[in-house]
Amino acid sequence: MDNYIYVNYAYEDRDDVSGLIDGLSRAGLNIVSSGNDDKIAGSLFVLNICSRSSRTSKTWRRVTNYINRHAKDCMQIHLDGGRLVSDIDSQLQAAVQIFKYKYKSQTVQAGSSPEEEKPGLQEPVQQTSPREQAYEKAMKLMGEGASQEDMEKGAEYLLQSANQGYAPAQYQLSICFDEGKGVKASASEALRWREMAAYGGVARAQCEMGYCYECGRGVVRNIREAVRWYTTASDQGDMQAKNNLAFCYQKGHGVVKDTEMAISLYTEAADAGLASAQYNLGYCCWYGEGTAIDKERAVDLFRRSMEGGNFKAAQMIKLLEQYEHI
Repeated sequence: MDNYIYVNYAYEDRDDVSGLIDGLSRAGLNIVSSGNDDKIAGSLFVLNICSRSSRTSKTWRRVTNYINRHAKDCMQIHLDGGRLVSDIDSQLQAAVQIFKYKYKSQTVQAGSSPEEEKPGLQEPVQQTSPREQAYEKAMKLMGEGASQEDMEKGAEYLLQSANQGYAPAQYQLSICFDEGKGVKASASEALRWREMAAYGGVARAQCEMGYCYECGRGVVRNIREAVRWYTTASDQGDMQAKNNLAFCYQKGHGVVKDTEMAISLYTEAADAGLASAQYNLGYCCWYGEGTAIDKERAVDLFRRSMEGGNFKAAQMIKLLEQYEHI
């Protein structure tokens, strides 16, 4: 079996996902649902089935951890109370579309048999896929000054793209549910789509998932899980994640305290212009936490942070001026 999709699900959900796996097989796709890391690495992409059971499944988490570490292509589907939240037909089409458009393979149509068509991994297709087209339409409709009608239509396109596994659309949809843009505001729906986008590799969504776990926002508070998500996003270059991860290292939250690592991460984010990181690094320089005391550098960082709109930095500058430190 040269080309296949790896389906990752908790053992407790085997009866609920059997229909989906059978449908994918009927569509001419080869399916693997167990094996070591080599099996995951050799797959075209991983289809994650997320449920309450998966959260306590060590095997399921092992696969998702591998995905995060190696930036493996994946798609995420949620189970809720023993049923697929999204329509099973749309999920079938999503997997087939990923196979067709992300990889230049022989045409695969739902309902065809493996004997009729054998897909093969070749050069990536350069054309825009339907899910990307739907996403682009959504972003045009939902631009600055969009009407309520355009917002609602844009949200429909986002949902269409998101249901086909397009991670950027899943993240934008999470924002829509957070802010009630084109849809009825729903914190639970926002979290659901944000988590899908995070597993799909969107760094900003990964950082926000870290914040959710750090603060217990919509999930059970778990600082180690927060650190895991911050690390994943930081490795992708998300500066807010670097700042948040630095704070964890500075305080020893969820990781062994490492002030040198904290300073290194703060510096990266501060140099990139993140106001909150500039304030945090300035604080460390003022008090000599993890680095030598350097009040001149600290003041400079506070000023840059204040100019970037950081309220704490503005307060610090005012306080230092009041006591004639500057």
